[in-house]
Amino acid sequence: MGQVLLEALIDSAKMLPFLLAIYLIIELIETNKKAKLNMARLLGSKWSALFGGIVGTIPQCGFSVLSADLYTQRYLNTGTLLAVLIASSDEALPLLLASKQTFVSGAILLATKLVYAVLVGYLVNIFDKRPLSYDFSLDQSAEGCCQHDMHHKPTFWQFVKHPLIHTAKIFAYLLVLSVGFGALMHYASDGLSAFLQQTYWLQPVVCALVGLIPNCAGSVLLATLYADGLISFGALASGLACSSGLAFTILLKNKSTLGKTPIIALLLYVFALLFGYAINLVMLAI
Repeated sequence: MGQVLLEALIDSAKMLPFLLAIYLIIELIETNKKAKLNMARLLGSKWSALFGGIVGTIPQCGFSVLSADLYTQRYLNTGTLLAVLIASSDEALPLLLASKQTFVSGAILLATKLVYAVLVGYLVNIFDKRPLSYDFSLDQSAEGCCQHDMHHKPTFWQFVKHPLIHTAKIFAYLLVLSVGFGALMHYASDGLSAFLQQTYWLQPVVCALVGLIPNCAGSVLLATLYADGLISFGALASGLACSSGLAFTILLKNKSTLGKTPIIALLLYVFALLFGYAINLVMLAI
């Protein structure tokens, strides 16, 4: 067990510099009000689904939360919101790209999710006739992913504080999960491998449900399961196509989108399943 703890600590610590660098860059974007205003305008243009998919690929749930808030204010079509949510991988992408073992898979997933998100976005927008508002304002969106204030120019400490908090939280999640799965593989690897092989075609169904959980721990769990070889690439794709962080909590808070939220969640889940099963079929055919 001591060896499991040591290996989990070393593997998790290797990712710290990469995670911190990503979260510092994201904080720089989030604190730039002009950049966020231009982003809002682009999300409401004819290029909305394309730009929504690109925005969604940015790690962390901040931009999916921003998109959900813009949707409640009628600045986004449903397809554009879905493009952001499908392209989003929450906290999983930094973990996949930070490891040599999963870097290629992470890059492939990033590209395929982007293309799929854009296609879904434009398809759904064809049927979405909801009138949009063009009086852009970010007053209600002046919070970061962890609800810290974005109204004022931050001091140096305020700027680095939240990336450090995010990095520490993900490091803690990763360490706990690594220890847990390390112990599981140490004591029950044969039985677990047999069970997962028998449930190969059910994995996308379960992983997509995990992705819908409004917490970054779900995306970290999915990335860890995939890195340990416990779920298929298609199951990972389904789960991360649903991993939108706290976006659904924003939709549920607003009366104007409360009734639409179950429909959006169902659409997201169905499109995520189609994505995951298509990837599994391609992987079997190769």
